[in-house]
Amino acid sequence: MIAFLIVLLVIAAIAAGFATGVFSHIWRLLRVAATLARYDVLLPAEYYEHYSTPLQATHTFLHIFTKRKRGRSVGERLAKAFERLGPAYVKVGQFLATRPDMIGVAVAQELGRLKDRLPPFPQTAALDTINSELGGTEDLFSGISEAMAAASIAQVHQGIIPRQGVVAIKVLRPRIEKKMAKEMAALRFLAQAIETFSPRSRRLEPVQFIDTVSAAMGREMDLRLEAGAAAEFKEVAEAEGLMRVPEIDWSRSAKRVMTLEWIDGVPLTDSKALDEAGARSQRACHRHHARLPGGRARSRLLPRRHARGQPHVRQGRQTLDRRFRHHGPHRP
Repeated sequence: MIAFLIVLLVIAAIAAGFATGVFSHIWRLLRVAATLARYDVLLPAEYYEHYSTPLQATHTFLHIFTKRKRGRSVGERLAKAFERLGPAYVKVGQFLATRPDMIGVAVAQELGRLKDRLPPFPQTAALDTINSELGGTEDLFSGISEAMAAASIAQVHQGIIPRQGVVAIKVLRPRIEKKMAKEMAALRFLAQAIETFSPRSRRLEPVQFIDTVSAAMGREMDLRLEAGAAAEFKEVAEAEGLMRVPEIDWSRSAKRVMTLEWIDGVPLTDSKALDEAGARSQRACHRHHARLPGGRARSRLLPRRHARGQPHVRQGRQTLDRRFRHHGPHRP
């Protein structure tokens, strides 16, 4: 009888595990742990002397599976591991770069260079998304190119509109919302376990951190919100008169598709191309940054004379400053 009850309890526990997704979370976290171990960031060799004896033994065992390239720092290896794990972890890494209190200054600086680039998904999948969101492509675009750039959440195509010209079409990855939700649920499960078994970790608020990342990614996967922010940014930037912002095509935009004016430009990170284009980056930096108390610098989109004369512009600038500060710039 007791054996029968034990079997029933085991079966009930297994069923509950499948029903609540616990087994799925554990499987995903094991895959993450294996990747981190492979890049020697689960228990980095740099901190070996600080480990307890059991952890040193674990590190020695994990070293068998490590494919570490000499000369790479912990932060650089962690960035590579996040890139290999996929979109959700790329975003987590970008957010971790803003939390040096959790991972240290050096590692945070390395994660700040994390690349949000992934291979593009097929053009047919992008066309399917455009058709489902906009009700067809034949009447809206006379042509749509292959992907011009691809990142973790979306990719960009070049489109042609009759009598209007070239536009950029941003399309979300297929099923990206479900994939992100599963990965973030697994990370939240891990964060809850950490807070439960390590009371000292609660001051770092790992669960709240994951919830913040999830909320930000949820907003980023609704292109209507990004289009609204871009339109607001255009209004504020044009008041300055020194920056051109693409026009949003609202008739060809939806939750998973955003169409906007195509503008050729040079990445701010490509200093050589900026010099060749004749951009005076140093002068621009001095002109558009205001020094605040404590030696901090803040980008100022508008001079004070515009802000005082146009209250709605001042509020728009403050709103954009907050969005940039908390959520980071939107990537393709």
